[in-house]
Amino acid sequence: MRLRMGLSNLWGVFTWSTVVSLCLCLGCDRGETGTTARQEPAETKQDQGPLRLVVVDDPEFADAILAQWAARAETQLNVRQITAAEMLDESKSLDTDVVIYPSRYLGELVERRLIMPLPKEAISAKDFEWSDILELVRLRETAWGEKTYAVPLGSPIPLLWYRPDLLEAASVDVPRSWPAYIEAAKKLANRESLGAAAGAADRPWSGTLEPLASNSVVDLFLAHAAASVRHRSQYSTLFDFRTMEPLINGPAFVEALEQLVEIAKLSPESLTRGVDQVRESFVRGECAMAIAWPSRGAPQVRDLPAPRSVAFAELPGSDRVYNASEKKWESRRAEESSTVPLLGAAGRIGSITRESPRARSSLNLLRLLSSTAWSTEVAPQSKNTAPFRHSHRDHASNWLDEGLDSGAGESYFDAIQSANSKPLYLLTLRLPGRDAYHAALASAIDAALRGELAPTDALEQAATRWREITAQRDLEKQRQAYRRSLGLEF
Repeated sequence: MRLRMGLSNLWGVFTWSTVVSLCLCLGCDRGETGTTARQEPAETKQDQGPLRLVVVDDPEFADAILAQWAARAETQLNVRQITAAEMLDESKSLDTDVVIYPSRYLGELVERRLIMPLPKEAISAKDFEWSDILELVRLRETAWGEKTYAVPLGSPIPLLWYRPDLLEAASVDVPRSWPAYIEAAKKLANRESLGAAAGAADRPWSGTLEPLASNSVVDLFLAHAAASVRHRSQYSTLFDFRTMEPLINGPAFVEALEQLVEIAKLSPESLTRGVDQVRESFVRGECAMAIAWPSRGAPQVRDLPAPRSVAFAELPGSDRVYNASEKKWESRRAEESSTVPLLGAAGRIGSITRESPRARSSLNLLRLLSSTAWSTEVAPQSKNTAPFRHSHRDHASNWLDEGLDSGAGESYFDAIQSANSKPLYLLTLRLPGRDAYHAALASAIDAALRGELAPTDALEQAATRWREITAQRDLEKQRQAYRRSLGLEF
């Protein structure tokens, strides 16, 4: 698809110092060792053709970008949609200047040297408003090793949705721990005690719903485990970063899977529901609580009757954490937060490809798409984005279903902002080959949820498969990639 837009005119909004920095830095690749690997030529007239943009697995986002671009600019932008499988096909070039893709694939693209790091001088310029971006999104989700490789375009995190009126009717506090959450779910499942607020007796009802279908269960599982596995003094979470031995079968992960098994027994219908289906059930008024990734872009949720009141909170946490080095449980310190957010479960980021001869114009495209003015209009049309700037506070409801009550946007933004300020976090699987690791873990979790394997046996099975995948992909390469995924450079 092609539209006429004015990228050359928009370049003038950069300050002169930014232009100088970009000319000096955007073509430079200093590699992982810090030495200059190559110098890109300056953009010439033959390089000034239409800028090329590839959008991965997000047709709504692609359409929204085209519509916004047509309304605001003059020259051409070529937009092409591809699938993640096409992006990961090593026999093909990306054949684009800019790629917008799921944040979980950052490591794949970096390790294959398909995208270039962004110069600090450019993103720190006033025009970029980099400090306005929420802390963990800015510092961790767009980074690989010590370098920033992407511009954020919105990343949903798992949150607790709840009905304040129903919790009050049942004399239940907003749960702050997973055991408290399970007890609250049991109590809220008693529809009769909630009165008319729970809706008609012939409608489906659950105390809570979670997306236990295979396409979302891995991130849900990691979100449950995050607070128990993320120790303040340890880098290793999913693997031992020194040996690449899987840690997924450790006691804290087993406990998290046991919790999911209990929730599956409370709400068997969750086994067939992904995030969109859970969100739809909540908006229909079919449960008192839910764990989901909010999104206005999901078509299943539109035009449905809203509950009387809706609020959001960070996921429940844990006052104890497993020390994998010492092989023992420890209490969290009094000054520590009991909640640990999961990053990278969903979301979109944008990067400049190494093959692009138009690096300066490509960066300007990403700057515009991530700006407050553009992102509040474009990003919410995708079901894979969320508020990612502090300045999005007054626009947070743009990302929520239109049927939710007026106070939901403020509650939603407060939960996201609080989660993104936490000193501890857990990143989802981002290694090269992450889809193979993901599938192995999803299969093991599903077997436990359906009662086919005990949680301990299921995770032992997943760990065995992870070792095989690591060996197939070259243990040393995977070890170095995992270290970089944690923000370490060696």
